Amino acid sequence: MFNENFSEFLEGTLKKTLSGVDLKDSLDILGESILSYYKDIQVSFAKSFGRRLCYITGAGEELYEPNDKIQVLDGYFILIQNSSVIPELEKEIIISLVKLIIAVKCSINSKKK
Repeated sequence: MFNENFSEFLEGTLKKTLSGVDLKDSLDILGESILSYYKDIQVSFAKSFGRRLCYITGAGEELYEPNDKIQVLDGYFILIQNSSVIPELEKEIIISLVKLIIAVKCSINSKKK
């Protein structure tokens, strides 16, 4: 399926990301973790407001490559530059991880209100 390093990356990333205090903090952690595993990318997270995307956070230097803009949940996006370095199965798993983090953190924040 995928290599052991990716399994370790997922396990460690999930634990660290869920410990974030809010959605932005968790996405900061996730972005840095993704960047440390895939060196030659830039990853950003955004929320849509109408036709506009509002940047939440991201990691990595601008690569001046086209963004792979992926809607992960209603109104939330992950943007990846140079996404071709990520194998397709791993990209799908990362997208699922982003969905999980957003769902959990948004659910926790709505319960606090």
